[in-house]
Amino acid sequence: MASYRPVAAVVRALEVLTTINRLGGQATIREVAEITELDKATVHRMFETLESVGFLARCEGDKNFRVTGKSLRLSSGYKHHKTIGRIVSPRLSQFREQIGWASDVGVFDYDAMILTESSRGGVLLSFDNINQFRPPMFATSIGMAYMAFLPDDERAAMIERFASNPASWNDLARTPDKAEEEFQKIRERGYATMHANYSRETYKNQLSAIGAPIMREGKVYAGMNILFLKNVVTAEQIAEVHLDLLQKTARAMAEDIHQQWEQ
Repeated sequence: MASYRPVAAVVRALEVLTTINRLGGQATIREVAEITELDKATVHRMFETLESVGFLARCEGDKNFRVTGKSLRLSSGYKHHKTIGRIVSPRLSQFREQIGWASDVGVFDYDAMILTESSRGGVLLSFDNINQFRPPMFATSIGMAYMAFLPDDERAAMIERFASNPASWNDLARTPDKAEEEFQKIRERGYATMHANYSRETYKNQLSAIGAPIMREGKVYAGMNILFLKNVVTAEQIAEVHLDLLQKTARAMAEDIHQQWEQ
């Protein structure tokens, strides 16, 4: 527990910078004020402060501010996801060759899963900035699979944390008993699925996924999914054909992580 109260101005500046990044790297004061629910005067001060130290720059000819390259320094010390990505990459590529569908591997990063590696390569399954993509926990198959196999106390803390997030897929977090029922179902069948609303909002209802944990002896390192086109196949059909190999590959990845990273 911290021995002092958080510095409000620092918290707000980081919230503003994070929001601009979520909006694609540039935004107006009005857009950020609406999302953060901070008043425009406060957001304006944050924008000008971040501009003065080089983290934001004004876009010529409009009211947008854009994130500068200097912002990369804020994450340059974070290596965990890169290490995991390097370790799982060979097996992920092999898995893509075996099943024909793309996959992601993601690790937990405070409030989301950060994708560390992906085999998305075709036109239909390729997306920009894949290594910086932070899919929500309750919205995605890798997030739900990761949480389902955590120790009970860790999962309970996550459920409580996400209950205050208004996104529709977090409705489950606002009913902890139902959340635990869903996590029990995931453990029993061995995989989680993508939330329907997330599929609509993020992938225009074209793409979905099933996910499994990358874990060894009860320790969950990450999550792994299989991405598929909804007009071609269902989650149940993907699981029937590929779940065994998904789980086998995830276990092998967990062993690789244990051998190469922890020892």
